[in-house]
Amino acid sequence: MDATYEPYITQHPGDAITAEDNNQMQIMIKEDIDARVQKAVDEKDRVANADNADKLEQKTLAEIAEEIIKKALAEIPKQTGYRQLLLKLEVGEEKVVEHALKACPLVDLYQLDYFKVGASEDGYQFETWVNFYIYHSTERRLRFKDQSDPAEPMKTVDIELTDSHPYKIPFVEMLERYGVEYTDDSSLGDLENEFWKAFFAAPNDKFDDDQQAHSPWFDRCCRENMSVKEVKRKRDWDDIWFQMRPRKSMYFVRSQDLEGELISAESGGPVQATTQVEVTHFNFNTLGMRILRQPVYPPDFILPENNDVPDDWEGLEPERWDQVRNELKVMALLKV
Repeated sequence: MDATYEPYITQHPGDAITAEDNNQMQIMIKEDIDARVQKAVDEKDRVANADNADKLEQKTLAEIAEEIIKKALAEIPKQTGYRQLLLKLEVGEEKVVEHALKACPLVDLYQLDYFKVGASEDGYQFETWVNFYIYHSTERRLRFKDQSDPAEPMKTVDIELTDSHPYKIPFVEMLERYGVEYTDDSSLGDLENEFWKAFFAAPNDKFDDDQQAHSPWFDRCCRENMSVKEVKRKRDWDDIWFQMRPRKSMYFVRSQDLEGELISAESGGPVQATTQVEVTHFNFNTLGMRILRQPVYPPDFILPENNDVPDDWEGLEPERWDQVRNELKVMALLKV
């Protein structure tokens, strides 16, 4: 049976709608809601607890609280005069950075190291050196066939270093940090594209395409057009990782250790770089960075100029040497 309700304030055709009537109606609505809720509470001395009554969207209150805390912590740096920038410095050119912090911030620089990975694009697998990488937990040590050289045997690459703490960030945290929106229906391929767009958006620099890659597992998911929901269903969502390797060298470092052994990128040794960068403050919102000379890389990554490339060379592809010799990738931390 349909209920019959009386209007809060009776109006007739042609009557003026006054601010007083509008305000009074809002008060009456709130009073009516309060009265109805209180009446329902008074009449209900027991509430049945359904199986999922303590969950919202299949999440417990503890899980929801943890998500809220994580998001709040991620927002704090944005409100406290802090910036994290990914920049590409080129020899002989000054990088002008508009930070809008309204002060001269402290500037801390970390070189973004290159590291060797097994990459895959449309099923084509190859070995390369990158600054950024997305992979799965099962690929900590990756064994694959390098299809760029069919004569080569199977290769093995340690994606996570075994002799030091691993460089790894949950991919889902990177999505949250850079504000990438998605749903369970989003495909992993589209999600990756949106992530790289956000990751390299201003004020960050756009890095070259060959400086980021994803693993064979991730590539297979993209080719199969797998959705976020499917990845979660297979319990792989929390096993997707993002890797970059920021490193700060406080002083110039010798290319050999005290026992005469070469310090190499593969061994996780330090690389001198940040001591070669000049930082200037132009005003309270703008600073400049300039790399003063070519960066120094370990000899197993790039050979010194005029050296012949050996047949068993495992370092960076020689066709990329000229570019890499004249640029330095850095993570710049700005703090007021």
